[in-house]
Amino acid sequence: MKNRVIGHGFVAGKPVSEQSRKTVSLGGDRKERNRKVARALARRRMGRKKVEIKRIENKSTRQITFSKRRNGLMKKARKLSILSDANMALVVFSSTGKLFELSNGDRYTQIA
Repeated sequence: MKNRVIGHGFVAGKPVSEQSRKTVSLGGDRKERNRKVARALARRRMGRKKVEIKRIENKSTRQITFSKRRNGLMKKARKLSILSDANMALVVFSSTGKLFELSNGDRYTQIA
């Protein structure tokens, strides 16, 4: 297996000279090298998988998901309000009927 250049002038974390850098390669043409590097990177970083949007049957998992997504939604709403200087109100009811609200200023009283 041939060595590959990692970064600019480093092989496996050790600096290499300009001359030895020329000799270190993956072999093959440029497109093939790019494909090999892309495949190696893809194996290292999987990323997030798509979540199918459907009702979660497990009650505790559903409650945890609701809590996390509610907090994320409120965080996004706060940021939108700050960035765009917009008045906003957010009202969310859980499956148990508990109310969660977020508003800036007196707008919530106008809506309710």
